[in-house]
Parts: sequence; structure tokens; C-alpha cells
Amino acid sequence: MATNQASGDVYISDLLRLALPLQTAVIAGSQHNKRNIDWVIILPNWQNLDEQVQAGDFVILPPAVQAAIRPASFSKGIQTLANLSAAGMLVFTDIPNDVAATAQKLNFPILKTPSGETVRAVHRSIAALLVDRQTAINERSMELYRKLSEMSREGKGLSEMTEVMSNLTGKIVIIQDKRLEVRAMSVPSNNELDIARLLEVLVNRDQLPPILRNRKAAARAHQSYWQQLLPIENIGRLVSPIISGDRARGYLSLVGPADQLDLMDNLTVEHGAAACALEMAKAKAVSEAKKALRGDFLEGLLAETLNPREIER
Repeated sequence: MATNQASGDVYISDLLRLALPLQTAVIAGSQHNKRNIDWVIILPNWQNLDEQVQAGDFVILPPAVQAAIRPASFSKGIQTLANLSAAGMLVFTDIPNDVAATAQKLNFPILKTPSGETVRAVHRSIAALLVDRQTAINERSMELYRKLSEMSREGKGLSEMTEVMSNLTGKIVIIQDKRLEVRAMSVPSNNELDIARLLEVLVNRDQLPPILRNRKAAARAHQSYWQQLLPIENIGRLVSPIISGDRARGYLSLVGPADQLDLMDNLTVEHGAAACALEMAKAKAVSEAKKALRGDFLEGLLAETLNPREIER
């Protein structure tokens, strides 16, 4: 079911998923995620673009160079880059609305990094992806795990964690508890799948791989995720148990077209479930503490050892 992307092919969508910072935005040319990238260059200036850029180049525009561009020449330069069949451009600061409109009209992709990123770091990440895709995928998946773990420590919760995973993969991400009740879900903006129909399938325990229906068996399994076809036309799921202690406390599912589930999706489910286990373990600890406090209160109430102020509280 996984997509067999030709070796060496890197697209705009791959940059977003595997190389660029997680919050990178597409501000023009969003329909051209499959534009092929041959190499990445850093522009030293905005002059003589036809001598600096070749077809298939992904162009990095440093903030200092962008700041020196005259307004009248910005849109003209975008036109030149599009005519040269450049793959796209990355900026670090906002661009004028008329420039974004020109790029959109030309179907020329322009991406913008979140604040705080450096030209050197971004260039290195893109070049590494172009040279060694497998290593870039592995590094990205570990970056995702660190990001999700940090979010858990900061108390961001499962909803924000699913949003990060969905934005990265472009797939539906759902977290369910041990009873298969949905705890969090994030759906891409371009989704066309009937969500009500999907949830009807996912809350049915019989739709889980057999070993995952037993929570203790799921925790002992050597496999970290399972891939399956759902009873919805051409829709597949990657599912991983969220393990805490000796049993599964829930399940993380990534859902999308069966022929588009790839290695990055696999690693997202695997590392995402591990990070979600931290969040669910925290919730379990809080629940157990509350139960213990209620037990102590009832015990004291029955033994008549509580003072009136404690009872009123």
C-alpha cells in the first residue's frame, strides 16, 4: 500500500514533510506540491537571476537580500524565476501582497519559515534531503518525537499533538482511548473523506488488528505499528497501540489513501504513539491520585476522623 516514490525524486511536499521547519507555511503555489526539485541554491542578490538559477533549482532568499529588493522589481523577479522553471522559493520574512498574488497567478510556490530560522540550517536540511533521503526521514521522525514530547511536558495536550502530526503528514490523525472513544482528532483542510463514516469504522473493535484487541497482548507485541485496509474505498490506516506499563492505554491511527501511506507516515505513527504514551501516563497518574484522595476522604468520613472544615471543602 505504500507509495513507491522514484529514487532521487524530491518534491515541494517532501521539503515540507522532511526538511523544512514544522510550521513552514505555503503562501503561494499551494497546488504544486509535486513540483520536482533538482538542487537548492542561496541567492546572493536579486540581480541577473537568469545567470544564477537553473530549471529545477529551489531558491532560498536570505532576509538581507529580500530587504534590499526594490518593490518594483520583486514581482518581476518572480516572473523570471517562473520562466526559468525554478522549483520554488523560500523566504524568511513576509512578502508584499502583490508579490504573493503574482506568484499565485504563475503557480510558483513560495514557502515561508517560522521566525527564528537561519539560512544556514535550512540550506543544510534541504541539501541533506536531496543527497540522502533515508537519513533525512529518520532525522525528521526523531525531531517529531522530540517536538511531541516537549508538547506533552508543556501540557499542550493530545489535540495539539494530533494537529502537528496531521500537518506534517497531510493525513487524518486520530487518538482513541482503551474503549476506542476518540480523545483527539485532526483533519487536513483538503480532506474529502466522510468523517462520520470513518469514525463509525474506527470505534468498532473488530476493525483493530486481532492482536491489538487484547491490550496486554498489544503491549507485548514486537511490532510497533500495523497497516490495514479499511472497509472504505481505497482508504488505509496505520495504527499503533499507545503503551503505558503492561498494556495499551489507547490507539493512534493515521488514515489516508491506501496508496499514499509511506515511510514517513509509518514513523509518525510509531514515534507519535510513544510520545502520546507520555501524555496518557500523565493523565492516568492524575486520575489515580484523584481516586486515592476520594478514597481517603470516604474512609475518613466513615471513620468520623475528618474535621468539619475538611468535610465542607
